[in-house]
Amino acid sequence: MSIARRLAALGFGRQLYTFTGGILPPGIGFTRASAGWRFNNAGLLVSEASDVPRFQYDPATLAARGLLVEDAATNVVRNSAAGGSVPGTPGTDPTNWGVATNSGGVTKQLLGFATEDGIPCIDYRFSGTPTTTNGVGIFAEPLSALSASLGQTYAGGWYLKRIAGDYTNIVAGGIVHYISERDAGGAHLVSTSALIVPTTGALRTQRSVLARTMANPSVARVSSSLAINYTNGAPIDITLRVGGPSLVQAGSAMSPIITTGTATTRAADVALLTNPAILGDQCVILKARTPRKISGGAVNVLWHRDDGTNNNNCRIVYGTDGRIHVIATSGGVDQCDLDLGAVANDTDFGVAARFAQNNFAASLNGAAVVTDSLGTNPTGLTTDRLGRRSDGYAWNSTILSYESRRQGGDGDLRAAAA
Repeated sequence: MSIARRLAALGFGRQLYTFTGGILPPGIGFTRASAGWRFNNAGLLVSEASDVPRFQYDPATLAARGLLVEDAATNVVRNSAAGGSVPGTPGTDPTNWGVATNSGGVTKQLLGFATEDGIPCIDYRFSGTPTTTNGVGIFAEPLSALSASLGQTYAGGWYLKRIAGDYTNIVAGGIVHYISERDAGGAHLVSTSALIVPTTGALRTQRSVLARTMANPSVARVSSSLAINYTNGAPIDITLRVGGPSLVQAGSAMSPIITTGTATTRAADVALLTNPAILGDQCVILKARTPRKISGGAVNVLWHRDDGTNNNNCRIVYGTDGRIHVIATSGGVDQCDLDLGAVANDTDFGVAARFAQNNFAASLNGAAVVTDSLGTNPTGLTTDRLGRRSDGYAWNSTILSYESRRQGGDGDLRAAAA
């Protein structure tokens, strides 16, 4: 074993940054020009102030997921906090919301406002025997309120929980979530839909997120809605807790953005490594979770070492093909593109990569190393970026740890990525 390898085995030439302790390690710079929301270790949705990193916890297991790095996003739903409601039968819906039973024989009862797991929400009961075949519609904005353009991708989200009753006589045995394209007057053009079946489990674990790319030439508006479909003469009785509606221009599921009267923007998370000693390291190791990509969308960048441009860099990305790629670019020309294989959305993984002249290699989850023995390793790189490149393409998920090593052999890469 070489002297360099022996030193590396002893921890020399190695920088490890972990993001599971709730504190940003020394050597990482972080900014975000707005507040941002996350789930804490008690499973509560909480807001962090500007320039405070968000350490995310799994809403279901409460396990630490690490540092959350997202692109800027604007929730155009103006009242996701559900303010302005009045209990009653039918009651008064939250400001801007619209909830209609769309049939005689079906009664809407607004039971009241609630907060569960830090998520503001409304409890509704729908019961009775319909006199027509139709459905209850739940909207957080008027149908003609939210502008959209051809080619834009919107992701809509709702938190939804069953409080009481059941799905007897409800069509397909669940609730339908729609993302709809509409014309300038709000008339329906075309939709993407998904059937969801909310349980009585914790609200924080039951978020439906659906995306659609605007494709109809007449599109001018967009909506995200819920429907409880029923048939004539078949009685229904179900009580639902509904909260946290969101609609953002994105192809990945983003963290909730709570609004209280106006559309609200969460600025981008920017994490930079400020230790210049690592810029000459050949090997990087990252443990992370893939984004919840709900439309092909753009590439998500996990790590990017560059010279301030996109012409010279080393990077690890989650491609539009759902696969992890390790890429080096010099002089604007890709020198290697190591395709490490597919990783499912919203899944933990480990990757270790080596960037060296005519000697590129990487392993995914400890699997066999993928190599490329031809190519120029870029030089003059000045900045390490976690979860994005200089012009965006954010990871839109969490990073558990980042490690930089002076060098490493193929066996070292497999062991580190496992």
